[in-house]
Amino acid sequence: GVDPVVIGNPVDVTRFTRARDAELDGWQPTEDAPVRIVFLGRLVERKGAGELLRAVARARSLTQVPVEVVIGGNGPLRDELEAFVRTAGLDGVEFIGFVDEADKAALLAGADVVALPSTGGESFGISVVEALAASRGVVLAGDNPGYRTVMEGLEDQLVDATDTEAFAALLARYVGDAAARTAASARQVEHAGRFDVDVIGAQVVEVYRA
Repeated sequence: GVDPVVIGNPVDVTRFTRARDAELDGWQPTEDAPVRIVFLGRLVERKGAGELLRAVARARSLTQVPVEVVIGGNGPLRDELEAFVRTAGLDGVEFIGFVDEADKAALLAGADVVALPSTGGESFGISVVEALAASRGVVLAGDNPGYRTVMEGLEDQLVDATDTEAFAALLARYVGDAAARTAASARQVEHAGRFDVDVIGAQVVEVYRA
């Protein structure tokens, strides 16, 4: 008989927006620089690193803009993913392994595209909120229930990562359009503020008071 109140998880959004501000303060985009795509997560099936690499391979036939891909994280699929990169002839892909919490914000801030293409099993997208707050570019997320909750209002940046053609088309769209990435970043940082610890904390306190 109790009406529930749904409240998001609190995230220290300010730490990530500071990294974004610092990145933008010293960053000068150049036309010939490769577009930097960053994945950060455990290298397991559901996190979608394999789907990302397959989409990147396909997207390279859809755009002439050079890209570099940074895969952050470790897991049981690392050897398989590295083998795919070699077999597919994907140059410009770097596996950097475990990313320390202290280095996470700067990594996300330096991305033109953050790809978090989880295929499922997500209760809430804390990593998505962090990327939305930090990235100077666009955040593309897997269309699963947990991430969809966080990306409410940014649904055009969700993708079924198992659909390689759709994923590649979305990547190619943003890889080839710097203005669209910049516009997305401005929307995202405001959107992430909804989950800041001060905002969520006030909501929690209000429930206790009620």
